[in-house]
Amino acid sequence: MAPFGKIHDSIFGSSIMEEDIETRYIWFCMIALADKEGFIDETISALARRFNVPEKTVNNAVNIFLNPDEKSRTLSEDGRRLRKIRDSFGWQIINYEYYRNLRTAQDRTDYMKDYMKKYRKSRKQKSLPDVNCKHDVNTLAHTDTDTDTDTDTDTDKYLLSNLLFSLLKERNPNFKKPNLNTWAKYVDLMIRIDKRDPTEIKKIIEWCQADVFWSNNILSTSKLREKYDQLKMKMGKTQSDAIDNWEPKK
Repeated sequence: MAPFGKIHDSIFGSSIMEEDIETRYIWFCMIALADKEGFIDETISALARRFNVPEKTVNNAVNIFLNPDEKSRTLSEDGRRLRKIRDSFGWQIINYEYYRNLRTAQDRTDYMKDYMKKYRKSRKQKSLPDVNCKHDVNTLAHTDTDTDTDTDTDTDKYLLSNLLFSLLKERNPNFKKPNLNTWAKYVDLMIRIDKRDPTEIKKIIEWCQADVFWSNNILSTSKLREKYDQLKMKMGKTQSDAIDNWEPKK
């Protein structure tokens, strides 16, 4: 099978879209031409022939991709998009494999819907304990330790925690994996104590991680809970229509 490149919709919020149209064209062509590990083992002249553009245009674009980009949302390698595989020619697209394997927004939406449906069905068969103190995470059934053995991961609290983690990981592949049991407890508090709707939480997570300011400030579910009302207000002109009017990019 001939290689093909997976274009994730987050690219439209990337600083690559600030480049001129020829540079963007070459970037999309390189993604399509790369092999499954992101390698492009061709010379500048060969790429120019394949892309039907002057060699100078390809060379200028490649130099842009090799240089740091301070506007990039990806923190690894200072925002560079390519790394050399030899001095004369040949490159690898940085983070190619990560984006190739990344779930699309629609995949995540379908995944969430399916598991939330199963979870809500299972909740009819059991009742959850009440928590009297809004801010006391330790009153939950599990402790905030790395030895927590909760394995009921097909629940809203775990799915939403994983969603936030996946979006953070998307922007920064080096983002350290958190204790998801701890993260899930804050989501559980939002749902059971704060009376937040899981679907609303999901939309706010997606929105804040697409926002230039909030994506660098909401780095955990505890911070998400702390800033929830403020985030909700920022999503629209009023609290009442903020959630209903915003939809993630398709």
